[in-house]
Amino acid sequence: MARSASVTDRYARSCFVIMPYGTRDVGARAVNFDRIYEEIFKPAIRRVRVDGKTMIPVRADEAAHSRVLVHAMVRDLLSCRLALAEVSTNNQNVFWELGLRHGAVESGTVLEKKLGGLPDVGKIDIGGGFKGGGSGSGGGFGGW
Repeated sequence: MARSASVTDRYARSCFVIMPYGTRDVGARAVNFDRIYEEIFKPAIRRVRVDGKTMIPVRADEAAHSRVLVHAMVRDLLSCRLALAEVSTNNQNVFWELGLRHGAVESGTVLEKKLGGLPDVGKIDIGGGFKGGGSGSGGGFGGW
């Protein structure tokens, strides 16, 4: 079945944000990832223009159109134009989504981390082939 033009346009302009929800410990600091998404990532993504239209931020917990969250999340993750992964914590769900995206989609994945290098996740080099982000200067998330 063919997708409608509006659905195809939505996916062509979507940026799926892979990140933890709620407040998590990052080092010695509690970080509110919902606030980071709402106040930093969403506005920044909306500033990006794709074919003259605003890019659409998407996060798995916003999938109100599906009774089965994981189905909507996988669909959105694999069909979005860009995926932005926030990897400041060793969150297993984040790495599962990142691995799924990396294995299924050839390009369009950006990693973001508050400070330093990418986290150590054993024998897997999550930095290989990704565009890395973040700030080593102490900028990052401030007091969140």
